[in-house]
Amino acid sequence: MEQSDNSVDVTETGIIRYGNSQVEKFQSDFLRQHVEYDEENGVCHIVIWELGAFSAPSAGVDYDRLISSAEAQAIYVRLDSASRSKVQISRSQTIGAPLYVGVADGYLIATWKFEDIAGSIKNPVPHRDSCKIYIENGPSVIRDQIIDGIKMLWPGEAVSLVDGELVFQLCSSNNIVVPSTIYNGARVTDALQRRIADVMRPALEVAKRPLIELSGGMDSSCVAVAAKSVRSDLYSYALMHKGAVGRQQMERRMELVGLLQVQDHLYPSDQPNQFQALEWDEAGLTPFDDNHRMPCVLAVDEHPAGPIDLILTGIGGDELSSGLNIGRDPWELPGVHCISTLMAATARADMFMRRGIWTLNPLAHEHVVNFCRALPDKLRDNRMINLLMLARAGLSDGFLFPRYVEGYGHGMQREAALIDFDELFSVSIIADYRVYNFSHLLKAAREASNGGLSYELILRLFWLAKLECILKKYVR
Repeated sequence: MEQSDNSVDVTETGIIRYGNSQVEKFQSDFLRQHVEYDEENGVCHIVIWELGAFSAPSAGVDYDRLISSAEAQAIYVRLDSASRSKVQISRSQTIGAPLYVGVADGYLIATWKFEDIAGSIKNPVPHRDSCKIYIENGPSVIRDQIIDGIKMLWPGEAVSLVDGELVFQLCSSNNIVVPSTIYNGARVTDALQRRIADVMRPALEVAKRPLIELSGGMDSSCVAVAAKSVRSDLYSYALMHKGAVGRQQMERRMELVGLLQVQDHLYPSDQPNQFQALEWDEAGLTPFDDNHRMPCVLAVDEHPAGPIDLILTGIGGDELSSGLNIGRDPWELPGVHCISTLMAATARADMFMRRGIWTLNPLAHEHVVNFCRALPDKLRDNRMINLLMLARAGLSDGFLFPRYVEGYGHGMQREAALIDFDELFSVSIIADYRVYNFSHLLKAAREASNGGLSYELILRLFWLAKLECILKKYVR
């Protein structure tokens, strides 16, 4: 973005042009935009926001305060023809879609699509430090991304283009809510359900075909119960496992689907498996991704109720059932969000926005998170608040206390046991660029052929394979 004159134009499709700058919002019924031009000062104000954040801004509004107090995803772009910092972009605190930024030929580029930034770099090369972090830890809250020149603007932050350089303003440190007590006779589960429902209400009232990711876990089940209190005609889908775990999952979900009366769709969790899915072109687009992306999106593509326009997820449950959970490793940027929630929401947004679908994570909303942080620890430990909410909704004890953990780890172990990792990494762009010496991982994989690969080793190998896949797409 860069300005050469003071003209402002909004096209019929909603594209905003100010001089040589152009801003285009994601095409969704769940987003709104407002444009205001301050002719006296030569400043163009652009706000793009998610339903439920606030009403349309009025003239003279304090835009920075508007963003800091937003209760949903929102982005404020300030284009100033007279200022040294001609372009500034600010994000609200609410987690959600990724926003990659970079500079090309003096222009600031900001987009949720990783490939748009990568394609603007003339000679892309791996960012060694970021790649090492990625292999050892997976996606992380860091500034520099795996390709040199691509950076991330995280929720609650701002970035400016000053003399051709990006200048970031870190996330402001909000006050953290800590556990308290509850009054005699209090029904916190009812209050929690109302808060979750209120977060979803604006979007559910607009959605044509809202879909719930309904795995049968505690988090997505709570979202589904709250959503049903807002709207009756809901759709759902789930990835189904094999074997004893899958049979348990099927029986538990039959009870849940029967209680909620949602129109359900099932899809195998191993079609494709995680490493096999890296052969799909879509799986090599972005480093912020889910290791079971392809089964999820294929299930949504095949849903008989499609096209879907809104997906409700259970992401954010870690905040409901644990301590503050806001610690960061030394290489990560500071912030107030739970890391697992932030990473999962970023991945989910990319997966579904590419299909024109907006994603909503009600359990990650500030109102819900702060409500749960204020609860006594005994109501949060071992997902007690979830259990109480679902029990009062009418689900059985057998649903609440399943025999097996219905995770994806056992599936990844089965697949990994059949892979020749020496052969998989025989041609490596990571090795060619001297990014990371992964010989110890290959040695560990060979030795584990006798007793089985650990989940930790499988994830390291997966992130290594994922990184190879992405770098081969962009690095020439």
